[in-house]
Amino acid sequence: MRLGRWGTAREDRSDYRMRLARNHKYQLLLRMVQRLHQAGQAWPTGESLPARLAWGAHTATDRTTVLADVVSGYGGGVFSLETAVRMLQEAGYPVEDVAKEIERVQKRAFDQAARLADATGDNAAVREYLGLPEADPVPTVPLITSQPAPVPPGGISDTGRTGPGSRAASGKPQTSGG
Repeated sequence: MRLGRWGTAREDRSDYRMRLARNHKYQLLLRMVQRLHQAGQAWPTGESLPARLAWGAHTATDRTTVLADVVSGYGGGVFSLETAVRMLQEAGYPVEDVAKEIERVQKRAFDQAARLADATGDNAAVREYLGLPEADPVPTVPLITSQPAPVPPGGISDTGRTGPGSRAASGKPQTSGG
């Protein structure tokens, strides 16, 4: 008899042993359900697919342990993001669609995107990883060929050369004012 909401370790071991003892029966039950659907023509006929029940965590300590395992395992590079999200889903966390959850996580994974940019140098791959649309192409600007700048008449050019009729060319001192 379970008292209260939180189970003890002894009760958790007992639940595990009961589930393990019934595992074969659950597989038979699922196969029977598939065959009933095939008989009622709800599913196409053929061989029954393998199926198993995935029991979620029923105590808060189980969920906390799974969350800690996911954080350390994924953060340490032991398993993939897909496995981490699937573990959370099986533990009873509200993950409805694994693929959509992974997409939402990756849209906020700026540190991993920065590492991807550093490793590949490919901005398109980073934008795809973050779920961003393709970037607009950078317009090309025509370059002017390098030719010497023309000397303005009667003045000194940027290069210090004097033009025809300039005061610097005639040797007359330049005065400011009128």
